[in-house]
Amino acid sequence: MKERRSTNIKKQKVLTAFIESGGNATIACANASIAKSTFYKWQEDDLQFAENVDTILLGIKNCGEDKLLVQAITGDLNAWSKKIQAVERKLDNRTLKIT
Repeated sequence: MKERRSTNIKKQKVLTAFIESGGNATIACANASIAKSTFYKWQEDDLQFAENVDTILLGIKNCGEDKLLVQAITGDLNAWSKKIQAVERKLDNRTLKIT
């Protein structure tokens, strides 16, 4: 079944908000004016949407690792270390659901 154009626009909007929120689905959904349950339903039902979410999370993780390295050199590890751990948990949870 072909998706409505408005649904595709909403998906793009929430993915943009997901990036801007640093991978926080609650904030992204609020900013995109969609229910969190809709976000998670799209993740379950739409493989491309799920892959986009995973790609965003992986990008955030990689960016965080780079920043963590810089902060390690300058002596500030705590905040980014926790952020990377949180993103890794999200990625692990997605992997468990897919397999």
